Amino acid sequence: MPSAGSGNYNCVVARGMNGLPVVVVQESLNACFGQGIAEDRDFGGNTERAVKNAQTRINQDWGSHVLDVDGRFGPKTSAKFYFQAYDYTNGQTGRHTGVCYGR
Repeated sequence: MPSAGSGNYNCVVARGMNGLPVVVVQESLNACFGQGIAEDRDFGGNTERAVKNAQTRINQDWGSHVLDVDGRFGPKTSAKFYFQAYDYTNGQTGRHTGVCYGR
């Protein structure tokens, strides 16, 4: 599961999965890549297309083919992905900041 501070970025999140790992990817797809998909914890066709769109944009940003555009969120995509930042200061419980960051 992608998780700030855990150091674990070697996960795979792909079509057919559901739960917290999926919503983390969906939130970042919306906040950082403007995908406008439902944050429903279900990795279906819309999320797969959004990941493909993000992979395409990352390739464009890097000016080369650094990622396969396969719709799977794995270690290679995670290494180049932009994540939604959260604010945990002053007792906050993960409020979105509107800021995106890469690893």
